[in-house]
Amino acid sequence: AGTGDVQPTLVFQGSIAGYTVGSNAPVATNVIDKYSYTSQTNATDVGDLITTGGRQAGHKSDTHGYASGGGTPGPYLDIIEKYSFASDGDAVDAGYDLSVAKIFGAGASTLTHGYSAGGSSNGSVATGDTIDKFSYSGSSNATDVGNLSVQRNRPSGHTSTTHGYIAGGTNDNENVFYNVIDKYSFASNGNATDVGDLTTTRAPEAGGASSLTHGFCEGGYNGGSSNVIDKWSFSSNGNATDVGDLVTGALRHVVSTSSTTHSYTAGGFSATNVIQRHAYASSGNTVDWADLTVSRFQGCGSQI
Repeated sequence: AGTGDVQPTLVFQGSIAGYTVGSNAPVATNVIDKYSYTSQTNATDVGDLITTGGRQAGHKSDTHGYASGGGTPGPYLDIIEKYSFASDGDAVDAGYDLSVAKIFGAGASTLTHGYSAGGSSNGSVATGDTIDKFSYSGSSNATDVGNLSVQRNRPSGHTSTTHGYIAGGTNDNENVFYNVIDKYSFASNGNATDVGDLTTTRAPEAGGASSLTHGFCEGGYNGGSSNVIDKWSFSSNGNATDVGDLVTGALRHVVSTSSTTHSYTAGGFSATNVIQRHAYASSGNTVDWADLTVSRFQGCGSQI
């Protein structure tokens, strides 16, 4: 409230660059790629994760990007790694872990905390409804602060100024796909509520971006890969609408990041290096923006 001329604090979106981190395939990698939001140039390799592989959840503070969980090759992980936006360079162990080792959690972020919702713990859906919360400045492990409306693996994660959202997903055996959009509060711990549906049942597999007002779910899988970009309102909740397609065609296991004006979708199955972007303000298809340093899928992302 006031003059109306002051922009809201940029809690989640970035204005400078996006990061695509790690990869499970076609070759497992620990590379941290960084690409510009303002200059249409290809990504550069600015550092490495401690662990090699993908399937992490991505988070961000004002100063660092975070990758939590992950695994394959090898066992599922509970590690939380962080990498500096100011200096780039290799990631370090944040010093605290998730409440359980898991892959494919859906990431969300506030200025002070990271969230990992849903996912799979060593092939079990027993932890597929948990919402993990950890402090960027703390020294204790993440705690389970609530549950999703339905257990699921491989959903997409989204962030508004007040809530985290997860969309879609599947069970561990990929026998059932969901269209549910869940919402949970940052201010008060507790369970998520079902606030709407995607246009199709699918496992977005990390293709989640966020403007200040809307969530965007990009690509995914439901027995076949999808090119659909879904959009829904944070303020009114309700079902998503189909507002465009991925220019590269149907993709899954993409990594999406969020600028103040566009979503960026990088990589995807099967093994592309394309970074494409989509304007929040207008419906339509993505455009080819730039390339990653290497073709990859099943990583995570952040933005500054």
